[in-house]
Amino acid sequence: VDGRLLGAAFAEFSTAQFDEVLEYQHRLSLMRRLGTGALLVLTINLFLYWYVHRPVGLLLSAVNAVTEGSMTTTVPVRGQDEIGTLASRFNIMIDRIRSTGEDNARLFEALQEAHRGLQVKVEEATAEIREKNRDLARSNELLSTAQREAARAQRPTDDLTSHLG
Repeated sequence: VDGRLLGAAFAEFSTAQFDEVLEYQHRLSLMRRLGTGALLVLTINLFLYWYVHRPVGLLLSAVNAVTEGSMTTTVPVRGQDEIGTLASRFNIMIDRIRSTGEDNARLFEALQEAHRGLQVKVEEATAEIREKNRDLARSNELLSTAQREAARAQRPTDDLTSHLG
């Protein structure tokens, strides 16, 4: 009292029980951190699976189907993110390819029809030319025959004028 020491006490006790509780709290904290870490890793893996791996896998399956010739394949668009945009653009691309293929098939059919029409016209023109060539050949034969007859007919006149002259 009044700044003087009145007495002193000495106490001795064991900290073993306190150390055990502290060790238990340390292990419990470690287990909580490990559990939280595992839950966090699982959550990230599920997120990546549902929002990245699965949509990319669907897109890859669609690409494989198109590679094998199936132009009816589409990919479900599940969002406005990059993967959703990629799926949407893939669907647009396949639709355009399909449309272009149909247009090409129509144009090819029109070209084949035009070819068949031209083929008929060429065959008709060829037949007409052959007929005219036959007519011309007949005319040439008649002309040759007429020239020979004229030459024969003129020979007696020539013979007659040579005898008279």
